[in-house]
Amino acid sequence: MGVVDRQGVELLDRDQCLRLLARGYTGRVGLVVDGEPRVLPVNYVMDGQRVVFRTGDGLKLDAARRGDVVTFEVDAVNEDWHAGWSVLAVGRAGEVTDPQEQARLQRLPLRPWAPGRREHWVVVDLSDVSGRTFP
Repeated sequence: MGVVDRQGVELLDRDQCLRLLARGYTGRVGLVVDGEPRVLPVNYVMDGQRVVFRTGDGLKLDAARRGDVVTFEVDAVNEDWHAGWSVLAVGRAGEVTDPQEQARLQRLPLRPWAPGRREHWVVVDLSDVSGRTFP
């Protein structure tokens, strides 16, 4: 067992968090739009220590093109057992425009779930990752 906080929640180290992120398929990107927070769902894959997702025109792409710092959150819960885990990451978003890098990312197991065109590649280079697990 790792470090436990005063409320009995186990804090996860970076490697544990990255392993949990690598297991996921859907997460939430948090960004700021006109001074207000927005949290938007995405399906994603990990590419080393980067979150990768596809998107169409809109808020997520705008944030990536500006190079905004965003949050990325993934969790899993078992409601019957009142147990689960949560990972929160922070990093700078960016659009991938290099055709060779896009071709490499295309080989990752990522297919957009949402309808519509998702032709833009976004990566989030993670600078800070924290997580916790409870019972």
